[in-house]
Amino acid sequence: MNNPFVVGQNGRLHRPLRPWNEADDAKYYVPVDSTEEQFDLFTKQLSRPDDLVREGRAVLVTGHPGCGKTSLIHRCALWAREALAAQRIRGEIVDLTQDGAQDISVKIRMQRVCSRLIDELDTAELLPRKAMTVLGPVQDEPERVYPRLRTLLHSDAVAIVLLPPSDDLSQEIIEYAKLARPRILFFAESSYAEVARACQAQLRGGSV
Repeated sequence: MNNPFVVGQNGRLHRPLRPWNEADDAKYYVPVDSTEEQFDLFTKQLSRPDDLVREGRAVLVTGHPGCGKTSLIHRCALWAREALAAQRIRGEIVDLTQDGAQDISVKIRMQRVCSRLIDELDTAELLPRKAMTVLGPVQDEPERVYPRLRTLLHSDAVAIVLLPPSDDLSQEIIEYAKLARPRILFFAESSYAEVARACQAQLRGGSV
């Protein structure tokens, strides 16, 4: 069965839908595997997108391989960007879904993602010049970078970060949930529902 959320099924082009980057992709979404219900749930949970200026969020999407997780994340990211724009807040989507090798440690993966994120935010001019003086020396130290972004990002900006897939690394996703500070919206995905349950159990247990 072909993945209904992938563009190009004949070997010419094979990628998830990215409507925030390719406007025509929006017309290819179809309501299968409860993706429509989950999208509606996300929009309801984030009914006040301007809350992201005051508190960070981490969103985890789970499902079997090929069910459209990545495409759903891209759709939610576009909705978040548009909802923020309606509040005169700039939401910058940083797509890092292709930046995480599975054969390295959680620490190294998170360091690479953090460094790449700072580079992308700087390129998008969401950081003032002085920010790189502060962040440059600690660019690969997530525990020091993310708390500082709340004050270093421009006052009308929110970073919408699409994280690399993390199939068996529940601890990594928990760490991102802990690091979700104001002006940061993390999107993560996993093929295993057990990851979501493990995250919920630890977070509800007062680990954050």
